[in-house]
Amino acid sequence: ADICREEGVNIILNLFFGTLVNAARAVAVQVSSVANGFMYNFLAAAYPQTIKYYAEGDINQMQILVNRSLKFSFLLIFLISVPLMLNIDFILDIWLKEVPNMANIFMILICLDFLFKSLLGTPFSWLVAASGKVRNEQIFASIVLLMIIPVSYVLLKSYPNPIVPFVVVIIFNSLSGIVRLYFAHQLTGYSIPSFVKEVLRPTLKISLVTIPISVSLRLILFNNETLYSFILSTLFFYTIALLSCWIFAFDKNEKETIVRIIQNKNIFRNNK
Repeated sequence: ADICREEGVNIILNLFFGTLVNAARAVAVQVSSVANGFMYNFLAAAYPQTIKYYAEGDINQMQILVNRSLKFSFLLIFLISVPLMLNIDFILDIWLKEVPNMANIFMILICLDFLFKSLLGTPFSWLVAASGKVRNEQIFASIVLLMIIPVSYVLLKSYPNPIVPFVVVIIFNSLSGIVRLYFAHQLTGYSIPSFVKEVLRPTLKISLVTIPISVSLRLILFNNETLYSFILSTLFFYTIALLSCWIFAFDKNEKETIVRIIQNKNIFRNNK
């Protein structure tokens, strides 16, 4: 389904808009591939322990680990992708000699897609796989993903805008994640209210605080495509984002762990 989705979107874009738009998408897909590998490598460490907790029947610890994996994978992608989106024109000008038309918009949409996928992604598939009952989840999730192609085609017939398939991809990728969440809940007892409380709510608060302030500063104070604007807008973003993470994302135990790690590093440096 993933391969059909990617190739199908390429074919549709080529059919409606030609090779120039596909060239712009190819630039965005390169970044997507790197981000995809980065996210999966980050999550891979939690996979064996998640399966172990489920096999032992320790659903509470399994749920805590999955929620933390989802939350921290979102925060990681968030901290990387938002500065990229804020400074996309400056970064593309440095990266490419000739920037394809609409490559900046496609890159922003792909970053948004990854933010949603980080919230509704891989750990739910782990839980379904751990239950050993993957058939229905695979069927329904694949059907949702394959719907991207006909829906994009129909919409492009009425609204011939190359952004349309990207928006459709974001919506249907999110729907497939919801399908996986549903099956994870049904098959393993994973708590959806816990997911909302411990993952969705804090990440939404961080996004609502950080993004409007960062975008406003970028548009008002740092509106030039220069290295100076890039550095300052990025520094302001990380200041706001890290403070928001500390307030909204980390619970008491996580804060104590972070403080302990910092203190241990300081002790190690003093000993050296």
